[in-house]
Amino acid sequence: MQPSKLTADLEYRGQLRDGGWVGVTPESLAVVHRNEDPVYVEFEQVETIRVEGLDWFLVIMSLALVGFGLFSIPRNLLAGLGFCVAGGVSLYITYGRRDRVRISGEGESDDLTIYPEDVEALKAALDPYVEGSAGWNRTS
Repeated sequence: MQPSKLTADLEYRGQLRDGGWVGVTPESLAVVHRNEDPVYVEFEQVETIRVEGLDWFLVIMSLALVGFGLFSIPRNLLAGLGFCVAGGVSLYITYGRRDRVRISGEGESDDLTIYPEDVEALKAALDPYVEGSAGWNRTS
């Protein structure tokens, strides 16, 4: 599909958190990352679309690491600070991966993973096209 025809047929266009945009046309889903070529996924090739919210288990474990680190600082400063830093980095990465959308296609070995700014609007735009041919696998 040519880019000019793509932008003319867009029914939805939303921004991605890591730069770029995602668009929905009647035939396909288009993903354009910052400095990459567009990726088009035809709806008939989509097996599942999985929306993953915030992983609360990892959030709690990261906070537990920070808490253990703070508790350990009076006994061993270096180890306590190490646990605090590890927990903080884990919390930062976990928060960055919130509202992840994974699209798996027929015959594809890798999932297409995107991080849209507005997940609910993307789900509303995709609902008419994926309910019949592919299913939502909502893990959030």
